[in-house]
Amino acid sequence: MITLTIPGDPVAKGRPRMTRAGHAYTPAKTRQYEAAVRALALSEIGAIALEGPLSVHIICSYRIPPSWTKARQKRAQDGTEHMITKPDIDNACKAVIDAINGVFWVDDRQIVRLTVDKLYSRIPAVTVTVREL
Repeated sequence: MITLTIPGDPVAKGRPRMTRAGHAYTPAKTRQYEAAVRALALSEIGAIALEGPLSVHIICSYRIPPSWTKARQKRAQDGTEHMITKPDIDNACKAVIDAINGVFWVDDRQIVRLTVDKLYSRIPAVTVTVREL
């Protein structure tokens, strides 16, 4: 089992943009986040490149808005206030999966089970757990 915690606010994968000439490119914010996650993964765990089928669990923890009432902040902390705002859960995990592709596994097609949680927390972070099946 491999576990990586990425501190800070999760960043969702941005949609590809097009130039006037018709070339697609990834937004700078997404590229920077993916590069930072990849560097963190390599420095903390190193390149492992698992080869078999994998189960991946991702927990995206978002900062509780300080403008909320104390009661609502408590509900968020307890997990009874669910995060139904942007970003979409699939875009939240896509940036992380793309960033560690080729580091923890050879190719992301090896992921046969993926679970993702999007929740509020006092400490924003993304936690990725990878298990071989």
